[in-house]
Amino acid sequence: MAVPDFQTLMLPLLKLASDGKQHTLADALEQLSHEFQLSDDDRAQLLRSGQARFYNRVGWAMTYLKKAGLLQSLGPGQFQLTDRGREVLASRPASIDVAFLNSRFPEISEFRKSRSRREAADEEPAAIFNAAESTWSQRAGVEERVRRTLETSIPNEVIHLEVLRLLASIIEMADEERGNAWYLRETERGLRLMTGRVLACDVAPSRIRVSVIGPIAEDVRGMLEVETEKDTEFKHVPGGVLITFPLDHAAEALSLLKHGLNSFIEEAMARVRRSVNLIDHTPEAVAYIASVAGRELPQPVAETENSEQSGDALDEDDLSTSREPRVRGRAPIFEHGQRSIASLMSDIEREVIALPDLQRPFVWEDTGARQLLDSLFLGFPVGTLVFWHTSDDKDARALGAERPGLRATTLVIDGQQRLTSLYAVMRGIDVVGKDGAMRKITIAFRPRDGRFEVSDAAIRNDPEFLPNVTEIWDGRRLTSQIRRDLITGLRDKGRAVDDKYEDAVDRNLSRAHAITDYRFPTVDIRKTATTQDEEVTDEDVAEIFVRINNQGTRLGQADFVLTLLSVFHGGLRDRIEERARTMSQGTVVGIDTQQLLRAICGVAFGRARMSAIYRYLRGVDPTTGEANATERVKRLDQLDDAAKLCMETTPWRDYLLRVQHAGFVSQALVASKNAIVNGYALYIRGRKVGVPKSKLDETIARWVFGTLLTSRYSTASETVFEQDGFPG
Repeated sequence: MAVPDFQTLMLPLLKLASDGKQHTLADALEQLSHEFQLSDDDRAQLLRSGQARFYNRVGWAMTYLKKAGLLQSLGPGQFQLTDRGREVLASRPASIDVAFLNSRFPEISEFRKSRSRREAADEEPAAIFNAAESTWSQRAGVEERVRRTLETSIPNEVIHLEVLRLLASIIEMADEERGNAWYLRETERGLRLMTGRVLACDVAPSRIRVSVIGPIAEDVRGMLEVETEKDTEFKHVPGGVLITFPLDHAAEALSLLKHGLNSFIEEAMARVRRSVNLIDHTPEAVAYIASVAGRELPQPVAETENSEQSGDALDEDDLSTSREPRVRGRAPIFEHGQRSIASLMSDIEREVIALPDLQRPFVWEDTGARQLLDSLFLGFPVGTLVFWHTSDDKDARALGAERPGLRATTLVIDGQQRLTSLYAVMRGIDVVGKDGAMRKITIAFRPRDGRFEVSDAAIRNDPEFLPNVTEIWDGRRLTSQIRRDLITGLRDKGRAVDDKYEDAVDRNLSRAHAITDYRFPTVDIRKTATTQDEEVTDEDVAEIFVRINNQGTRLGQADFVLTLLSVFHGGLRDRIEERARTMSQGTVVGIDTQQLLRAICGVAFGRARMSAIYRYLRGVDPTTGEANATERVKRLDQLDDAAKLCMETTPWRDYLLRVQHAGFVSQALVASKNAIVNGYALYIRGRKVGVPKSKLDETIARWVFGTLLTSRYSTASETVFEQDGFPG
């Protein structure tokens, strides 16, 4: 049972003292906890001050009863019923609360005027989340109190507005990242926004504190007048720093700090491994900010026993309303092993290992590939590779590896970027860049001192460098020949080459060539369970992939949706990626895989938030909490149908004409691709429901113009678009 608020405790506490005897606070705590059937966990709940919540509320109930003259103090923690208290009990009140006491005893009115806001917040009952309607209760007087506090702390109307607009944008960022892991609470003289369990923003008189991922450029610090001496680094958020600046810079803070702030929120949320307690959330404060900012703002979604788990709360199991016993634990589904880089490259080349990233954007910088080679060269550990070994070709195709001639039976679950880097460099093949264009990763090597560098014009003209390290492994020249050619070239340039130099070159070239002998530790997941009930499923593979990647480089919800497609509908993912590249060629505005996916999901499901789409596509049954394969297939079919509509040549061409008609004739004029993607989803939905073409064309052109002009989707684009494009 939840800890009752202090007003609910008043009458039971007064009745407890009805025997006229002397009582102690410890006795009261014990008897009242038994009466309200509180568990040890209930009694252990803490306030943000660190005090036990139940102790605090009993204490406030006792304080009010004493101030009203119904109880009298006999010493520290000791009390007894008074004659006035006996008279109140004789009247047999149905309940006793603040209103009851205030209407009968003038001492209470005077007492309440003397309390601080912090004390008022501690004694106030927590807001209640209605899971059925996904709404928060609005407590009488709280929004008005928040308004008075903020108007007192920030009296200037213009600054007041800009500060709340900034806070509104941070709330939208937090909610878009994870809707059940943030909350806004009152402080003595302002508001504090928490993301996960760390501070994201704190508003107080004269100054505002914001958490970002640094470093922060000196010119930005200067423009915001950041009080550098007050910077506070976060121990558990790498690169995180809490900065302080005057309130009157709130207007420009969002544009200057947006990237660092968004990165901090992502990192903070990524570190949340259990549900966040929202008992300190002040929904009335969010409502007040929304009224000032002039737009609807989200409220956090409190996790309840019946709620479906958020798709990015990856370390917790799906909560279920079912009370049926179920055995979940099982023996490890993996084996440890080792693989040499040479054998891995061979299996990729023979298409035994499916390496889909060769056909998808390579997200590492070339310096990442250089660092990987250098670590291997020095014999440093570079992590473990995780493989999923399928049992037959059918499984391989289901895992998204269906390409002509490919019969892969091994999928890389963790280590795709490392293997992509090695394969691209050692075999000299092209990768798909972030812009969709094919390119090579060219790393140079200086045998004199064993240094790897990203190749550039200066390095290519330096005879000490091997300009493309691929030559060491491609077999066109033996290592001895590479050594002779390098030494000869240096001598031809008049460079002095002694025995020590030649020895270093010889040793370093041999060591670089031997990188292929490096043995990666591997984790191999196989269908090796002894019973069908324990067999590794595709759902397990998807879950493992998402859990692993959620702990490394932060992946967004769109990445998780693409992962599900890789596992359950690889052909659709391949078509989306290929079509995104084609649609971007020779156009005013390009579109990448994730952006096209967002448009397709909007058309298919009428949703913009990818976290909701991820859960929906998994086919999770809200009653059992289990993934339902039938529902998943049906929803994937819906997505497939929407993809066909979005990937047709004519609608995309016509839509881009509407964009140009709105005045955006070059990429440089488009400040946010979010508006372009969202507009395309609306355009396809309009065609789908039969809106007349002339009316649709004019409406979409106006809509694109308006949203780009006002930077409508510059922050929290998913949340805002879901309100705009898919109301209700």
